[in-house]
Amino acid sequence: MQAFITRLIIMGTRGVVTSGHYLATAAGFRIMEQGGNAIDAAAAMCFCLNLLEPQSNGIGGEVSTLIYSAKDKDGEPFMVFGTPGGDGQDQWTLQFFLNYVDFGMNIQEALDAPTVHSVHFPTSFYPRDAYPGRMMAEGLIPPEVIAERERRGHEVVVTDGWVNGKVMGIRYDKAHGIILGGVAPKGNIGYALGW
Repeated sequence: MQAFITRLIIMGTRGVVTSGHYLATAAGFRIMEQGGNAIDAAAAMCFCLNLLEPQSNGIGGEVSTLIYSAKDKDGEPFMVFGTPGGDGQDQWTLQFFLNYVDFGMNIQEALDAPTVHSVHFPTSFYPRDAYPGRMMAEGLIPPEVIAERERRGHEVVVTDGWVNGKVMGIRYDKAHGIILGGVAPKGNIGYALGW
């Protein structure tokens, strides 16, 4: 099955910023443009997001994860990525990372790929609901894959095709001297900007 992407991969030679709101992305870009570093830009974007999307911040809000490549002997950063989404964050970001690293998808294909998550364990949030054996699967997952999960004893709840997380990722391609970025078109709209 050929993957499709919903957006172009954002590329830049000086920087790429991504966030869940275009004004926060613009703030991060402005900081970088004026000579700030990635930490300055991330802080500016977080402050903006606290005002623009207060429901998406705090526990379960947008989180970035910096990944170092085990193959890179210089210890150079390999990729930064994250998503809002409470208990689904680790599950969705892991699927994105594996899609990119192990399954050879480009950054936007990896972001657009349908995801699943377990709701088996008690949630981090009151009233700490748990649904043993249940998994949530986006509707773009082929029916035969869903049927196989059910055959193995899972209760599969099929959701809309574009709902699990809003993973954002940035990757520095040292060999080509460019920075790649993208945002999953899931949930609220996300933005990536490269220059």
